[in-house]
Amino acid sequence: KNGYFPSGPETQQYIESYAKRFDLLKLIRFNTGVQEIFSRGATAGPGWKLCHGRTGAAQTTEEEFDFVVVATGMYGWPPHIPKVPERQDFKGEILHSQTFQDCNIAAGKNVIVVGGGKSAIDNAVSAGKVGKSSTLLVRSAHWPVARHLCNLVPFKWGTYSRLGHFMCPTHWDVTSTEWYLHSLLAPVKWVGWRIVELM
Repeated sequence: KNGYFPSGPETQQYIESYAKRFDLLKLIRFNTGVQEIFSRGATAGPGWKLCHGRTGAAQTTEEEFDFVVVATGMYGWPPHIPKVPERQDFKGEILHSQTFQDCNIAAGKNVIVVGGGKSAIDNAVSAGKVGKSSTLLVRSAHWPVARHLCNLVPFKWGTYSRLGHFMCPTHWDVTSTEWYLHSLLAPVKWVGWRIVELM
């Protein structure tokens, strides 16, 4: 409804309406975690055995399936939080991106987010809106790209276009004339990318 991207509630509403429209809810087992997946074995034929159970329950069930798609993403359970030496000495709260669902728990706090992926950046921005501070800790920095250049031009227009193609390094199979023009305008490319980096 607003802007280029749907909000979280709009995305949730779309997924739920899609599942209802195509009667998929009866095929979904909510709050169920997969503990183990293993092949049926050469003698039993192709396919997979799954051990699964309700989240938090000790009892598991084993079932057989012909195909398995592993698509856990950030929704894998249980969340993996690395074992860090002397972690017990830390007096603050430790959350996984999956369990950080309400940014208000960061209100007035100094927050550090470990990681540089989409979830980490989303969580750092959310915490920064209400927290005292928000710091993103990454192994090696990468450059997130703004959605709009100078808050005006959609970034895709500057990259996925003839101008964007021109701004890339010269391709090996261009004609002599194209090579000459690219070389002549190399300073324009350099300035263009420096401007983008400053945005």
